[in-house]
This record gives sequence, C-alpha cells and structure tokens, in this order.
Amino acid sequence: MKTNDNSIKKEQILEVLKKSKKPLTFLQIASKLGIEKKQRKELKKILRKLRKRGSLSVHKGRYLLSEELVVRGRVLPYPAGFGFLEVEGREKDIYIPPFEMQKVMAGDTVRARITKFRGRKEVRIEKVIKRASKEVIGRVKKDDEKCLLIPLDQNSHLTFELSKGDCERIAEGTVV
Repeated sequence: MKTNDNSIKKEQILEVLKKSKKPLTFLQIASKLGIEKKQRKELKKILRKLRKRGSLSVHKGRYLLSEELVVRGRVLPYPAGFGFLEVEGREKDIYIPPFEMQKVMAGDTVRARITKFRGRKEVRIEKVIKRASKEVIGRVKKDDEKCLLIPLDQNSHLTFELSKGDCERIAEGTVV
C-alpha cells in the first residue's frame, strides 16, 4: 500500500477504512498499510487531520469513515410518534425513535448520527439545519393544570404547551 517515496497518502488510509467491514485501531491501519515504526508518527498526524476535516471519526479507539456515521436528511413523521429520516442517495430511510421526534417537525432538514440499537440502525438528531415550517396550526385542549395545542397537520406527533396568558384568552376547541 505504501508509495515508492515512503510517504503515506490520505487516500490510502481512506481506502483501507472503506474496504474494512468494521472500524480499525491505529495499529491495524498501520499494519494494513505496511507502515514501519518510524512512520507511525506521520500516520498519526494524517489521521488527526482527517478527523478534524470530518472524513473519519474515532469511537472507542477505533477509526471509521464518517460517511456512514453522520448524515443529513429530511424528517418524515408517522402519527404513532416515530419517524424516518429520508437521506438523499440512500434507498432505505432510517428509523427515528419517538424521543428523538420530540426535537423535530415534519419536513425539517437535520444532521443526525446513525447508531445501532438492538441490531437495527436508527438516528440521533444532532442539529436542525432548516425548519420546514415556522407555524403550526392546531386545536386548543384545556386540562385542569395546563393548556395544550394539538397540531392538525402532519406534526400530530407533537403537542405544545401554551402559556397561562394565552390559555386564559383562548377557548377550548379553538383552532389557532
């Protein structure tokens, strides 16, 4: 894998990680590249640069490509409370658990980290990049101690608590 001038290329490191089916330790990468002890310092510098650039990340001392780890996509909610992240260039959408759906609304563009839970891929929302809508239309529902707005649109997986001032001015069942 080494070039004739004994320098390590970023592309070689990325290729080794791409071919590997699982994350690799520093020593495994060095071994696959055929790097001698003298060149390990150079390899460490390159890995650090790739990590800062976002090309790869480290998890429990193992290096892996960031392409599969952090994705950008559009939120598709389901009334049952869960949702899916539609990622461009991927055939299958990725599951969003209900507790993560509390952070987003229908159609939002988000950056999310892919994780595995009980053997299947799901996402953790890192940041909402762009809100699909800044307004929500819903029906007011009054309770003994609080006032809620239940959305009428595709954001039905969310409920919003209204302030006491708003609650006093609005009658139950009003659409706002």
